[in-house]
Amino acid sequence: MKKKIIAFVVVALVLCLSLLSLASCKTLTAEEGFAALQAAYEYSIKIDEAGGIYNGEVYYYKEQDRRQIETVYNPSTGEYVPVSLKNTTVNLHCYVDDDYNFHPDQEYGAYVLEDRYIQVRNSVGNTVDDYNNNVVYNAQGNTVTYSEDFPLAGKNDKDYDLSSAQYYGVNATLNPDKDAAGTNRFLAASTGTTFGFNVTTTSDGLRGQLQQQIDGISARNFAQSEIMEPYTLASKLSEIGLLEEGDITFEGVVNASGSNVGGAEVQMYLTTLTFKMTDGYAERFTERTGLDPKYSLFTDSLYVQIELTNVGENRGGYDRVSNIFVYRADPETSGILAADEEVYNVQISYLGPNLGSMPTGYTKVSAFYKG
Repeated sequence: MKKKIIAFVVVALVLCLSLLSLASCKTLTAEEGFAALQAAYEYSIKIDEAGGIYNGEVYYYKEQDRRQIETVYNPSTGEYVPVSLKNTTVNLHCYVDDDYNFHPDQEYGAYVLEDRYIQVRNSVGNTVDDYNNNVVYNAQGNTVTYSEDFPLAGKNDKDYDLSSAQYYGVNATLNPDKDAAGTNRFLAASTGTTFGFNVTTTSDGLRGQLQQQIDGISARNFAQSEIMEPYTLASKLSEIGLLEEGDITFEGVVNASGSNVGGAEVQMYLTTLTFKMTDGYAERFTERTGLDPKYSLFTDSLYVQIELTNVGENRGGYDRVSNIFVYRADPETSGILAADEEVYNVQISYLGPNLGSMPTGYTKVSAFYKG
């Protein structure tokens, strides 16, 4: 008897949740969908010093870029090949005290990790990632550490070819003088700055590493510097800020297999916008930015899906851009097997004082107030 009662209660709860979900689902008009996107963009990069709200500074994001907009030289083949996968992780946060009060006037940390890969095909035709190089910036307190790791040609850590570093965008020359410990030093060709340099042997072969520590620059000043500018949230969302209503349409949006996927819907705490770019957008992008259309996130896309996390009116209505996905048709598939290929995504967290550490998800959102 108890089992039947429990089963009935479970079924009743499921039905209630289903009805609640359906009741909370709302379809937006094209005008409403675009307005929601623009409002979310504004709130995502907002910094309101007077109101003590620091949403533009407090975030964590992960990005994957497979658009093949860069090329690097492959010394093993003597050819330039596309860099088709670039991963970036950025963590930028304010100091939070024991009472969970924000202190954005204090020194906060900034961390960047950027990995670049070359995508190649192996002997059986499968696509694999061949490691290229990575860059790390880590700013805490009044010290910034920088390191860059890249493949290095040679037999061992005593016999290597320094010129191969140039193939991976490392513009440096060896300093003939050594430091007190007898370590080789690299001089940046552009600035003359001295870097520490070492060579390690890994399962992938030799790897070189440049290292530098800069004292006397605060984490806040570093986060506002030209070095960090390309990694800021404002930079990553800048193209959304340039969009006009006529640039996107929710009509006639189909995936690679021909199914309709377009629309703008609100369900519980998530607004999902799925659209395509209208004709002539590439030209309009260039007119607005002066950049080649290949640097646009959205040109040549099959469709774009942007998710907005809704905090709600009772908590200030601070909707945020939480996820961006850009799709093209997978060139390796066709017909009934046609598939979408995700060529770009960015997944954003806006960290709140109650989280205490890096989140495990990418769409947690809080409204942030000081004091």
